[in-house]
Amino acid sequence: VSRLRRACQSPWGYPLFLLLVGFLSYLYPLMQLGYFWDDWEVVYLTRLATPQILEGYFFFDRPLAWPYPVYAAILGAQPYLWHLLTLLLRWAGTLFFYQAFVRLWPNNRSILQWGGLLMLVYPAFLQQMIATAFSRHFTAFMLCGLSFYFTALALQTEREKLFWVLAWITGAAQ
Repeated sequence: VSRLRRACQSPWGYPLFLLLVGFLSYLYPLMQLGYFWDDWEVVYLTRLATPQILEGYFFFDRPLAWPYPVYAAILGAQPYLWHLLTLLLRWAGTLFFYQAFVRLWPNNRSILQWGGLLMLVYPAFLQQMIATAFSRHFTAFMLCGLSFYFTALALQTEREKLFWVLAWITGAAQ
C-alpha cells in the first residue's frame, strides 16, 4: 500500500493507476463486446445517413450530437474501438476533474484521489458497455472536467484571460 501511495504521488503515477483500474474494470471482455441498446441507431445513422438526417434525428432531445459523426469518421464501425474511446473519455474526464480540484485544494490530494477513483468506477452506472450511444455523454463529461480545469488555472495563473476563454469554449462545447 505504501508503494502504491508513493507511486500515485508522482506526476504520472495516479493517471496510470486510474487507467489500469479502468482497463481492469471495463475492458476485460473488450474483444467480445459489441453494440447494445441505442448503439444500433447511432451506428446506422452514422454509416448510412447524411449529416442532416443525423442532426434531425437527434435534434429533439440531443441538439448537439456532433461527437457521433466525428467519432464515426475516425473509428468506423469497430465496436471495440468505441468501447476503448468511451473508457478513455471517462478516464480523461476523471483526470481533469481531479486536476481541477487538486489545484483548488492541494492539501486534500489523498481524498481527491479516492474521489477520482470512485468517479471512474462508480458502481451505480451500469451502462458503460453501451459505448457508441454514450460516447457523446462521456465527451460532455470530459469537456466539463476540462472546463473546470481551465477555470482553476484561470484563477491561479497570470494568463487568466486565455484560460477563461478556454474554459468558456470547452464549457460551451460540452
